[in-house]
Amino acid sequence: MKNTFDKEKQQESRTDPTDIYLEQKRQQNALREALRIAEEANRMKNLFFLNMSHDIRTPMNAIIGFATLLEQAASDEEQVRIYTRKILNSSKLLLSLINEVLDISLIESGKAVLNNSLIHIEALVNEMDSMIRPQTLARKQEFHIQIGELAHQYVTGDDIRITQILMNILNNAVKYTPEGGCIDFTVCGVPHSPEADKITFTVKDTGIGISREFIKNIFEPFSREQNKIVDKIQGTGLGMAITKSLVDLLDGEIIVDSEPGKGSTFTVIFYLRISEERAESGEAAGERHQSQKTAEENVAIAEAKPFKGIRILAAEDNELNAELLSKLLQMAGAECKIASNGLEAVNRFQEEPEDYDLILMDVRMPVMDGCEAARTIRNLACGKAKTIPIIALTANAFTEDTSMVLEAGMNAHLTKPVDTAKLYKTIREYV
Repeated sequence: MKNTFDKEKQQESRTDPTDIYLEQKRQQNALREALRIAEEANRMKNLFFLNMSHDIRTPMNAIIGFATLLEQAASDEEQVRIYTRKILNSSKLLLSLINEVLDISLIESGKAVLNNSLIHIEALVNEMDSMIRPQTLARKQEFHIQIGELAHQYVTGDDIRITQILMNILNNAVKYTPEGGCIDFTVCGVPHSPEADKITFTVKDTGIGISREFIKNIFEPFSREQNKIVDKIQGTGLGMAITKSLVDLLDGEIIVDSEPGKGSTFTVIFYLRISEERAESGEAAGERHQSQKTAEENVAIAEAKPFKGIRILAAEDNELNAELLSKLLQMAGAECKIASNGLEAVNRFQEEPEDYDLILMDVRMPVMDGCEAARTIRNLACGKAKTIPIIALTANAFTEDTSMVLEAGMNAHLTKPVDTAKLYKTIREYV
């Protein structure tokens, strides 16, 4: 009996140090792996900030530089137009960089919200055509669109997110395809179930292509392939990460096939619920899918003074933004009065409700924010308080921001920087 006990004790004494040693080794390996992951994350973060610093400073340099030249060439109309166009293009590039950072932050926080609506597939493709084709023409690229067989023209989905996904891919195709190259954009739809269609979008280009090694990491945030060609092209390394996250958000699929020097093919698949087909009126379809007006068209609108006699109350706490908004509205013939915060807007409207035909409302303001101001106006006793159009004009640009202002009683949501064409169009809709 004693011998058996002694053997068990000896076995236990031999086993315990071994187990402890193995556990220590396992913990050391886990710590080394955690350190490696942390160091890689820190490296990617530093690379991101390095890229962002470069990519933000590049358009800012152009904006400041051409603004300086513009000031000196004020009497030369042709130079003024050229410099203004360059400033606008650089500003749009800067805005797209900011939007990418905000998008990835929103998606990673889990706060991205879907906004499903009726989608007309052919109109969606035509809208992207109007945005991409000018870029391809400028780079002397061939751009072909093919709309294949569609089981249903109308489906339900988040058309804003779908457009963003496809525009990211198309913009990359333009950016990474040299002059004289070719880009093919195709779409087809087949039944997937009694309730849904499988819609497949394909973007194929003859660009620089992607290495097999990098394809494995292409959807990682802040990642960019390192080579002499890519290094010369502006980018944060966020576009594909955002694209993949949005595809996942929509329960879709994305497939990449590429070869260096031969081009890339991106295939995106969505399973979208079938909607009862209905033909929109020509006017409604034209309004919904109208491409952004050019600067020349905006000038023509302003010269026609379409808002002559319209009285607008604008709540805006930033003096420069207030001055800009006043000028844009006055150019189109409207009368504009500025309130520096939400409470002042409420008081002005309450004092003379018949003096105003429409209210433009910033959201983040001191004293009283725009949403509280809108709710207060809607609850006033005068009859016009319930019917006067209130349009949010704010730097809050996410989907939940739109929901928030609509719940506060506003009629529409416009984002800053001010898109003059959208501003004029929205005012026409409500006045």
